[in-house]
This record gives sequence, structure tokens and C-alpha cells, in this order.
Amino acid sequence: KAFFFAPESPRPLALMRIAVGLVFLCDAAARWPYAVELYSSDGSPMPLFPQTADSGTFFEPVALGAAWTVVLHSLLLFALLNVTLGWQTRTSLWIAAALTVWLGLLDHAGTFKKYSVIGTHLMMLLSFSRCGTVWSIDRLLRSESRQFVVLSPAWPRRLIQLLFVSIYFGAALTKIRLPDFANGDLLMFSLLDDQWGGGRWGLWLSTQPRLLILASIATVLFELVFPLLVWSSRLRLPMLALAALFHIVLGVTMSLGIFSPVMLAALLAFISEQGTPAETRIIAISNARGEGRKAEDSLRPDLFYRLSALKIALPPLRARGEDILQLFTRMTEQFSEEYGCEPPQVSAQEAAQLLQAPWPGNIRQLINVAERAVLQNRRGSGSIASLLMADGEDTQQATTTEGKPLKEYVESFEKMLIDNTMRRHKGSIAGVMDELCLPRRTLNEKMAKYGLQRGDYL
Repeated sequence: KAFFFAPESPRPLALMRIAVGLVFLCDAAARWPYAVELYSSDGSPMPLFPQTADSGTFFEPVALGAAWTVVLHSLLLFALLNVTLGWQTRTSLWIAAALTVWLGLLDHAGTFKKYSVIGTHLMMLLSFSRCGTVWSIDRLLRSESRQFVVLSPAWPRRLIQLLFVSIYFGAALTKIRLPDFANGDLLMFSLLDDQWGGGRWGLWLSTQPRLLILASIATVLFELVFPLLVWSSRLRLPMLALAALFHIVLGVTMSLGIFSPVMLAALLAFISEQGTPAETRIIAISNARGEGRKAEDSLRPDLFYRLSALKIALPPLRARGEDILQLFTRMTEQFSEEYGCEPPQVSAQEAAQLLQAPWPGNIRQLINVAERAVLQNRRGSGSIASLLMADGEDTQQATTTEGKPLKEYVESFEKMLIDNTMRRHKGSIAGVMDELCLPRRTLNEKMAKYGLQRGDYL
């Protein structure tokens, strides 16, 4: 069940979609000028199932007139272009597969080849995957966030893999059954054939008897071994490299049309982003607070001790010290950019109030207060103290509660003040010195003490 239905990334099949669409688009574009002669009733079609009086085949495409044939072939080009670009991907794959079969059956001599049958199966299986959800126009037109990739079930890719290995097995068994295979005559006749014969390298190979025997045996051995070893995670990459080399050599030595590019595209089905199984880690969060309340009391003991191998205690916002001022400053800057206004200036008293507030709502309350502070500053009225008072917070002067010395609050405010001034002057040391009335040496010492770098503000 996991072999066929495990969720996985659609990127490998998306890459295959682009490759298959591009290969068949180039092939169909090369045939487009001859569409009337090859497929229409006004030309000389060679159907796989000729129309006869007692014809009883299940599917017999009828050759149409010249105009309709050109329209259908143009529609095939358009569908293959959409497959490559990923626009209306699933519909385009269905249309491309159907028209490839229709036109191929009308010209079995030149169009209906082994690679067209393989390509049709690839397009149909790709249509049942989510290969159009990445690297596609469909992805760009989607309204939801582009940050996440929707996982796809594994079965379309698995079926493509099984199709690929069955092609290898079938080719190997066919060669073994022929008597002229072992002595190299079968390969030699193929290289010298008027239709399949190769070019310069193929003709040269046909004159080398020992190489013909070696190449014949190596071909069959590879076609038998590849389907067995490609499933091993350790041997997959070497086997894929050998398969790619095999089809490149095949394309150079023999004239097989787009067979080699189609098979190279099908090899992408064996590429997976997952690699070795991912290590699974469970992070459980407990929001239990108050006297006498613990996470142990909220969960069953067996579940709690299974999850609590490592405990991380996150302090509440009120215990984060100077982080409160830094977070508040960053949030006010973000909201000020969003609302198109200047961020509010935090006085010493307001900084102390922010540090002393109990923050029962933690970070969410801080975000809320920062946004309201920006809106108040935009209207030119209100203060941070009024916002905290509206939330029922204590707005008295800073005190040293929870055992914190006053020095920590002073240093937090000092760091925030220098940070804000540096941002306002865009890293200008002279501007900061004039505004804060600090000598150069004192400013440098404080910046080094608080870890502030001038380069961060340029």
C-alpha cells in the first residue's frame, strides 16, 4: 500500500511533464507542414486499420478533410505546448494523448511508432498525477500561497516505473528468442536497415564483428539487470546513469526518431526527492498554566512519557527582558510600512511600561498593541500607556519586579534607543552622535556592548 499510495513531491513528474511535452512538441511541429498528406482524406494516409467491408476493429479513426486535419494537428501542437508550460495541465495531457493516438493510427508507417505508444501511456499516467501543481502556469494562477507544494500519490510514478522496466524486459526477451542475436547479425542488420540504420557511427559499428557480439550481449544483459537493480537505493543512480548512456549511444548509432529522448524523459520517474525515509520527530505543545497545573495532568501517563523525552520550557513574554522592546520595534516598523506612516517613538517611560507589563496574551498581545500604536500615531493622538491601560495593564513607573535589577531595564531601553536612532539615520554615526549627544568613543563602546553593527543599517 505504501509503495503505490505514499504521498510524495510532484516535482519529479513535473520535470517529466516538461520533458515529454517538449519532445513530442518538436516531433509534432516537424510533421505539421505535412499534416494534409499524412493524415487527411485529401492526402495519402496509411491507417493501421484500413476501412474494409467486413472491418470489425474496435477503434477505426476516419481520415478527415484537409481543413479539419490541419485544425486537429494545430490543436495537438497547442495542447503539447500547454503540457510543457503547465497551463490546464490535466486537460492538455488528455487532449494530447487522444490526438496522438488518432493521428498515429492514420499513419502507421511514419507516426504510429513504439515511442508514440510509450509517450501516450506517459501522458495518460501523468494526467492522473499532480505534475501541474509545480513549475507551471497553473501554479502561478492559483490564488493560494505559493510557499507550499501539494503532495501527490505515488501510484502514477510507480506505474510509469513498471511500464519502463516492462519495456526493457520485453525487448530483452524478444532479442533472446531470435536466432541471429548471439552472433551479432541482428544488430548488424538493424544498423544497415534503410529505415532504422544509423549514420556514420552506426555504419562503422556494423563493420566490427567483435564489437557487434559484445554490444548485443551487453544490451540484453543491461535490459535484464536494470529492472532488478534500479529499485535499490544504493544502485539507483549508477543504473540510471547507465540507462542514460545506453539511450544516448542508441540515439547516435541508430535512427529511431524520438525514441531515445522519450526514454530519457521516462527515466525521470525513478528520481525521487524523498531519498532515504525522513526521520520523524513529534513536537507536542502544552499550554497548561497556573498553580498546580502541569502537562502530566492533561495527558495520559503513557502518552506523556512517550512524548517527553526532551522538554523545552519557553518563558512567557513578560520574562523575555529586552526582547520585548526589540520585538515591539520590529513590529511597529512593519505595520508603519503597511499603513504608510512613521513608526511611533517610544519614550523612556513607555519602554519601562512595556517591560513591566504582564502580557497575559504573550506575543499575540504584543502584535496587537504594536499595530494599535502605529494607528494611533497615524492619527496623531494617544500613547502606548493608554493602550496598555485599555488592556487592563498596570502603567505605573518601572519597578524591579520578578527579581530583575533596574540596570537591565535601563540597558534594554538604551539599546532600543540607539538601534532606532541608527535606523532613522541609516547608519550615519555623525547623525546619531548629534541626536543623542554622545561622543564617538562612548557610542562605539555602547554599540559593541549591545552587539550593534553599523553595516546592518546601511
